[in-house]
Amino acid sequence: MSLSFPHIRAVAQTLGVEPCAVGAVVEVESAGSGFLPSGRVKILFEGHIFWKELQKFGINPADINAPGILHPRWDRGKYKGGEQEWNRMEAAAAIHQEAALASASWGLFQIMGFNYAACGFAGIHDFVRAQKKDEAAQLSAFCAFLQSQNLLRFLKARDWEAFARRYNGPAYAENDYHRKLARAYRQCLARGGEGAGPCSVGAGPCNAGAGTGCASAYTSSGAGKGRLGVCTASASLPGACAVNGCVHCRSGNSVYPLPLGQAGARALVENRP
Repeated sequence: MSLSFPHIRAVAQTLGVEPCAVGAVVEVESAGSGFLPSGRVKILFEGHIFWKELQKFGINPADINAPGILHPRWDRGKYKGGEQEWNRMEAAAAIHQEAALASASWGLFQIMGFNYAACGFAGIHDFVRAQKKDEAAQLSAFCAFLQSQNLLRFLKARDWEAFARRYNGPAYAENDYHRKLARAYRQCLARGGEGAGPCSVGAGPCNAGAGTGCASAYTSSGAGKGRLGVCTASASLPGACAVNGCVHCRSGNSVYPLPLGQAGARALVENRP
């Protein structure tokens, strides 16, 4: 199951946090997808964590010559990205499977495998099976992790720095992690994520054609810039159409719905730069 924003919103409401706060973590951690194009779950293998995990099993990592996947300190240069992270994982698993699985971050929220118990799982294999299942299962694990680690308070307060320090680790500032979260949160709000209502995403975007199911549209250039105007047939122009009682704000290839009756919905469209 691919995760939709309405799903994020429903879960966020049960946690008492803003949907865009959860959405920001998704965007920063995994660029909005928990799986690779191949269908494999998205992972990032951490060789310095593998070093520590092997020690937990009584194995001396210094006796093993595998510098690409095993090293005592964090090294950005070891990452390969994408499918190649699975190659690194499989090489590590040939040394010790459980230690290898615990040494990768997984899915939409890139939770480290060694946190399986904090996510409500009895063992690392149960955690990995859930991560491989679908994005809904990844979201459930994230919610359990937030609660067990007392991190909800920081998302509720939108204290990105405090959240980043505890979620991403003490080196969060080197990656500008807290600022990336704040930026992703603002972008989510600007797309209408927080106010998204019971509208079907994708219904009647402006580039469906002039006048096709659109009562009004945003124009991004010329005299009508920043105003609600006639619907445009141009796919190159971002826009917003009123369809079935909703304003649909375009951003790239995505369409984000807002109920027309919600306070500020029209202002959001009209004031868009």
